[in-house]
Amino acid sequence: MTHNGPPPKFYGTRDILFPWVTSHTFRKTVATRLDDAGLSARQIADHLGHSRPSLTQDVYLGRGTASPEAADALHRSF
Repeated sequence: MTHNGPPPKFYGTRDILFPWVTSHTFRKTVATRLDDAGLSARQIADHLGHSRPSLTQDVYLGRGTASPEAADALHRSF
């Protein structure tokens, strides 16, 4: 399928639909999803443009679920 018209305009949509999303929250979400999918820290670092996987691990990858109850509550809230 090809798109022959001008590109759709989404300028400002983030502010209306997801005002809490920042570039950091988006990148953290991407890193978390890639980690959950089983990619290595090196692969995730490469995708995010980091030269050091340790930066990716320290900043973007969580340390795991600290509390199953908290994880369940967050999951239910979405």
